[in-house]
Amino acid sequence: MDYERYIAQCIDIGILTKLSIRKYPLRPGNIAVVLKAYALNAKIPFEIDNQNLNVFESYRLFLTEKGLAWLINEFKKYTLAFLRVGFQYTFSQASQHDLENIDNYSGLNNFKGVSGINYKQGTQNKALLVRQYGKNNKLRVETMFDTLLDARKEVLHLTRYYPAEQFTLYRLSKQKKNGVYYKYKVPLFLEENRRGLAVNLPHLKGKL
Repeated sequence: MDYERYIAQCIDIGILTKLSIRKYPLRPGNIAVVLKAYALNAKIPFEIDNQNLNVFESYRLFLTEKGLAWLINEFKKYTLAFLRVGFQYTFSQASQHDLENIDNYSGLNNFKGVSGINYKQGTQNKALLVRQYGKNNKLRVETMFDTLLDARKEVLHLTRYYPAEQFTLYRLSKQKKNGVYYKYKVPLFLEENRRGLAVNLPHLKGKL
């Protein structure tokens, strides 16, 4: 696929790296933003599909220092109107003031690695996803996963078709002494670290 080739090219030329050089990796949507900036610069085709950003969820990528400087310079080439449309994921709430002071724009915090998804303790534990449905929830499907991360990726996929209320996620912890697995209920979705991010949703303002 084009995005796989573009990711490889961005790594080869030093824009992206798999090394954990920042606190937080790029969010899936921001990986797409980097690839689009690269495609525009190289004059090759690439469109961001906001409905299919989950294709980037298996990637743990970081901008290099050179890559961050390059990306900000690329953004400076465009008008605010273009950025809001072409890079909606990053600039939908940006103002002209933000653009004029883009080095300090909070919407770039994830690119800098200062905000992002918290991969909390237990993310790499085995997991059990349970779906209960039908009359009185009598129908039950259990699926095992090697990691919580894999289980949550499947939850994101399944909740496109089924109500989230049908699912319960458990982290499995193995007792060393007897080899028995114990299960602990955990949230279906990871929370995002909001440090440094402006709150634009009216129902959340004043509640964080």
